[in-house]
Amino acid sequence: MKDFITKLSERTDEFGNHYRKYRQAVQRHLSQLIQRLEDKKRRDAIHILHPAYDFGTELNIVASITRDVEEKLRFVGTYFALHFLLLNRQAIDLLRMDVLASQVDRLPIYKKFMLTAGNNFRILTVNYIKQLLNIFIDKKSSPDFVILGVGTKSDQDDIDVGIIEDTHGDRMKFNRTIAHISQEMLKSAITFHFHLSEHIGDSYYSASISEYKKALKHEIKDFVIINEMLSAAVISGSDRLFKRYQKEIIGRYFYHKDGDNRYHEGYLRGISGEVHSLLARPISPTCINFKEDGLRAIKSIICAQKTVFNIERVNAWDIIDRLKIADPKNDYAYSALERSLTFFEIFRYLYQLFVTQDEEIIFDENALENIRRVAKILGYRDVGRCRAEEHILVHYYEHIQNIRTVIPLLVDDIKEHLRSTSTFASMMYPDYIGNIAEDFIKKFRFFIGTSFWHDILDNFKTEQFVIRFVSDLNKLPARKRTNIIKLYFESFKYDLYSLISLITILGKHKSSFSVFEDLNIHFLKNVETIPSVVRNLAYVFNNFPSLINQYIALNHEPALNFYLRILEKKIFEKDIANIVSQLESLIGIHLSSSQFFKRFFMRILNKYPDSIRLLDAPEQLQEFADGIYSDVSSMPTFKERKEKLGDYYDCEMMRVGIKTLSGAPVEETNAEFTEFSDRYILTLFDICRRDVDTQYRKRLITDDLLAIFAAGGHAREQAYDDDYDIIVLLKSKDPKILKYCNKIITKMNTEIIQRGTIPHHRFTDYFGRFVILLEEVEQLLADERDDIFIEKSQMLGARLVIGSHRFEKEFHQRIVKPHIFDKKQEYISQMVGEITSRHSSNDEKMAEIERDIKESVGGLRDVEMIMLILKAKFEITTPVNSKLFDHAVQHQKNLRKDIHDLAQAFSFLKTLRDTYRLTAGASDIIVTEALDGSAQIMGFRSNNDLFDAFKKTKEKAKTAIANLLAKL
Repeated sequence: MKDFITKLSERTDEFGNHYRKYRQAVQRHLSQLIQRLEDKKRRDAIHILHPAYDFGTELNIVASITRDVEEKLRFVGTYFALHFLLLNRQAIDLLRMDVLASQVDRLPIYKKFMLTAGNNFRILTVNYIKQLLNIFIDKKSSPDFVILGVGTKSDQDDIDVGIIEDTHGDRMKFNRTIAHISQEMLKSAITFHFHLSEHIGDSYYSASISEYKKALKHEIKDFVIINEMLSAAVISGSDRLFKRYQKEIIGRYFYHKDGDNRYHEGYLRGISGEVHSLLARPISPTCINFKEDGLRAIKSIICAQKTVFNIERVNAWDIIDRLKIADPKNDYAYSALERSLTFFEIFRYLYQLFVTQDEEIIFDENALENIRRVAKILGYRDVGRCRAEEHILVHYYEHIQNIRTVIPLLVDDIKEHLRSTSTFASMMYPDYIGNIAEDFIKKFRFFIGTSFWHDILDNFKTEQFVIRFVSDLNKLPARKRTNIIKLYFESFKYDLYSLISLITILGKHKSSFSVFEDLNIHFLKNVETIPSVVRNLAYVFNNFPSLINQYIALNHEPALNFYLRILEKKIFEKDIANIVSQLESLIGIHLSSSQFFKRFFMRILNKYPDSIRLLDAPEQLQEFADGIYSDVSSMPTFKERKEKLGDYYDCEMMRVGIKTLSGAPVEETNAEFTEFSDRYILTLFDICRRDVDTQYRKRLITDDLLAIFAAGGHAREQAYDDDYDIIVLLKSKDPKILKYCNKIITKMNTEIIQRGTIPHHRFTDYFGRFVILLEEVEQLLADERDDIFIEKSQMLGARLVIGSHRFEKEFHQRIVKPHIFDKKQEYISQMVGEITSRHSSNDEKMAEIERDIKESVGGLRDVEMIMLILKAKFEITTPVNSKLFDHAVQHQKNLRKDIHDLAQAFSFLKTLRDTYRLTAGASDIIVTEALDGSAQIMGFRSNNDLFDAFKKTKEKAKTAIANLLAKL
């Protein structure tokens, strides 16, 4: 039969390697301890086979039977090691049993386990530490002291402590004694971590209350340290000293109605900023980190809330229970945090028990196997193809998302609390008599290092406050004004979110733009002095992409290129590198975009900031746009449906525009542009029709009676025109139907204008309304006017967007065939005359338009006119697009070379026009200096090379047109 020590070793062998020292201590010394107990007839008073019920009494017995100090240290250490192993073994056995018996929510089981494990561990360690204090402390020379536990009870890697003493005794000797105790604990127990005291006072291990006061008098300092202070619980020592410490030090961080709340405010601003920073961290694809991913943020926010509601509990679960009572409106949020807290804590506890005491787990085969061990203990099983370790990791990421959803709700509550209690609150009122700009920065000194100013920034969002701030700043002498601006940078440079928010807000108002420029210039000059600036920029961008987008939009090319150079600094973490890449893509689009294009993508990026992450993922961006479109029908009102549909248009405009900027073929981008713009018009018509139907309380039947044709560039399936030529035809003389249809089109026009595109109804000039009767068009085209070819061209190039095929067929039979195809020679003659006339204009006029992509000789206008001639000549019914060239060749083979040349010219000119509009501006007149973007996209070495190619292409088109006209 195996002896007890062998069985204990086997039962605890699954624990991590760091438990070896406890097993070795038991193996070396337990038999001696038992022998001594038997010699003293105290063997029955000590639990050996299972955990004790009274650790304090048993440790006193163990200490009392020893012969000397060395033996006493060895035996109490052995007792600790034994019961530390037994406690963990018993806890795991009970957990396994409870998990196996449970078929429902296991989180209450996990919570019970963590509370029990934490309490038992704390009781054992407290009594062990008391024995060491009895051995080492010289009560005559020692100052009065209290040892505080400032970490989680269940943390077994070390014990976070703070030691407060009253300075009356021999401090140096006392600190040497604490060092000896810490070294002794390291041999056979858990080591001390003096995280609190090492930041306060002159001694390494302890600090006095007066030293705390001195260190915390003028500024807030480290908020994590304050968190630990607020979590302090007595391990051993003077309760009187601890109560004094609570009153004089800890108490200042709680809210006191009508009292001095500077420390409370400073702590809230600091810890809320810390929480914001934690939530801004990207979720790593390569590892998990229990503290950084979840525990720090959870404990920080509940600690912050406890100071607001004056809750003196220190255990996280206890605090949450009290917060549910004190703050019932947020009961759901606290319950959600409790679930995530429990999950993270038990996952961490078991991983550190069975594997390693590291906080970070880097995914590899060994780590996943270790996670599997933990998952099995927690009740996870392989289900189908989903393995237990995958299942627990899914829950891990779900809890990360949970806290990132819930915590901001509580942060908003803290913001509202600060809004009314802040020392800055009086400055936010119009009747404040001081200088806001100067007084704020003076008061701010106490709060240096804090990074949560959302309540203050909210005031800057009102133009009235901004005007007052700028006015007060400009009242200062020039030198002082410059110094104040520098102080704003220096004060906020460790809080990039607040600094960039302030700069961006100032840049949005005309009244404050000069201040924006001054502050931004200083920011640009000194941004590289900010520690880890690339990482911090990435964090802000990851959490607030819309803010960064708005800030970037306020900067000109030199500043944006400067930021790109900063972002080139090497980043090793994959998660940060991905965010930096997205930020570089955003800056690149801003750099290469004209105001014409920015109008669209700024609208969509401001409204849907998450889409910023998709700018370099066109397939996902298209899925995102499709999602917006699918949501149109779910909107409750016609107004909201039209707004959502407009969002779809903007998103697709942005997506296709990015493809053009990326060098996609013009045939591809024009086809995609036509597809989404037709979809937009078709859906807009349906929404506006339903809107009008509600006014009529019925629908007037317009099937086969009404049709909407695209004309101009949209008819030719060409992208990025700044107007939309529309022909609306009605095959009915009923005035009610005419009025009904006209109302629909009027509503459509209003919405199209909202997209920044001007709807152009050419025939409105003739008939005074948007909707034209089919017979009116017949009468108009029957006129024998020299310029009637213009209207005929509109009809010949028209492309059906809304309406039935029956209407389209009748349109062809009544309009196109009799007035154009049957009179093609007359039409072609007029078109040729127009081309000849344009080509024979005087040299002075030609010089004015030679840079015009559309109107110059051999430009797009000429090409499009010859395309219409070809369509009329061969009676081609397909739209006037690049496919028309192939159809023409099939009718007359000797046109092949000239049509090929013309097709190439058309593709080049259209690509140039598209890229120029998106990079320089919505103009057809080329400015050579503005060709940078187009040259880069189209693969030319310089602007001049592209301009030369433009001139050669026009000449080539001119020659091809002349040849075609001769052959036709």
